[in-house]
Amino acid sequence: MNAPRQRVGVVLGASSGVGAALTERLAGSGDMVIAASRRGTAPERLGVIPARVDVRDPASLRDLFAVASGIGALDWLVNASGVGFYAPVRRGFHKQWADILETNVVGTLNLLAEIRELSSPPDQVITIGSLAALRPSRTVGNQVYGISKAAVATVIGRARGEARAAGSTTRFTLVHPGFIGATDFTEKFFDRSPESATALLSEFPPLTPGEVADVIVYVLGTPSSVEISEIVVRPTAQPD
Repeated sequence: MNAPRQRVGVVLGASSGVGAALTERLAGSGDMVIAASRRGTAPERLGVIPARVDVRDPASLRDLFAVASGIGALDWLVNASGVGFYAPVRRGFHKQWADILETNVVGTLNLLAEIRELSSPPDQVITIGSLAALRPSRTVGNQVYGISKAAVATVIGRARGEARAAGSTTRFTLVHPGFIGATDFTEKFFDRSPESATALLSEFPPLTPGEVADVIVYVLGTPSSVEISEIVVRPTAQPD
């Protein structure tokens, strides 16, 4: 019998948090992982190819897919890139709003636009959303981040509809996590406004990046006849 073909995929935002944990798990299970991030760093292990990519730059994404095409057809793509930091709807925070929206919303649009141009798009496209997209966030200064993730959810829903109308079977999944510890979001949320800092994770134990990665691994293991459109995953003790 022929050995099964090695799966090939892309993780965006692979340098830290959920993206790094997912890269470790998928490479460890035998996938070839193109680990893309602005930093260009990735877990050093067999089956991981690091790539420096900025989702705000369409040319950067085109270069990424050129690298991928030289390896093989993409089976999956996970977009774990994104930024979030203290950015209340108040005067003086325009730069923070723009940074969040450009990375999270425009970056997602750039990515989907480039995927549409691929002769063989990935079978699965998984996007990390946020519980903040589904209801007002209790985190102070998190309004614009929540708005950006709500916009991403709308964009992904439209992409799914357009794909089906065009006869594409690419499966789209949104994963909406609650609080996750040991990520750039939680560790750097107040870096631009240290005077506003409060304890983000003091009320209950957060999810770990690995726990969210395990959910994504499960989704990637579903048969081609199944599309899991949305998943909400939160710490058991998170009240909302």
